[in-house]
Parts: sequence; structure tokens; C-alpha cells
Amino acid sequence: MRASLPPRFQRATHIVMIDMALWVHFWLAAERHVEWVAGRLEHPPAGNARPAPLKKLFETIAEIDRDWLPEIRQLVADEEKRGKPVFRLATLEAVGSFVPSVLESR
Repeated sequence: MRASLPPRFQRATHIVMIDMALWVHFWLAAERHVEWVAGRLEHPPAGNARPAPLKKLFETIAEIDRDWLPEIRQLVADEEKRGKPVFRLATLEAVGSFVPSVLESR
């Protein structure tokens, strides 16, 4: 999966980089986990009936933040230097307003 990132970035016409603080990802994962356990999550990831253990989910989120994100940020910066449009979203508010702004520009 990780090795596929450089060619995927190269083929992309635009890049949307969601780069929020680690605690925000933990918070969102915990909220979704609570909804899932309570049976209120409408669209479970990959159609799974039961959520993954929360500890393992947090470990995976932390690993991606620690080990993958520096490389991803560099790949994004490289593509931006080549002239590719990059949208960096660093807050929930930015994510929430991004899709409507894209749809309005069409």
C-alpha cells in the first residue's frame, strides 16, 4: 500500500491533503466507535458488523501519523512544486466547507 503512494500522487490531477492534529483523528475515531458499538453507525467501514478493537485502531492511527505522514507530506510538496493543485485541510471546519465549495465552483 505505502509503495503505491508515489505513483498515485503522480497520476493525480489534484491533491486534497487532510492533515489534522493527531488528537483530532483519535477523537473522531472514538466518536465513530461509540456510535458503531451502540448500533447507530449507518455505514460501517467495509460493511463490517463489529468494530475493530479501539486500542488497535488508535495504534494504527498513531503509526500512520508517525511513520507515513512525513513521507506523504513530502510527496504532496513535490507534486505541488511540479504545479499540481493542492488543497490542505487542517481543521474540521476546513473539511466541512471544502466539499460545498468544490461543488459550487462546478
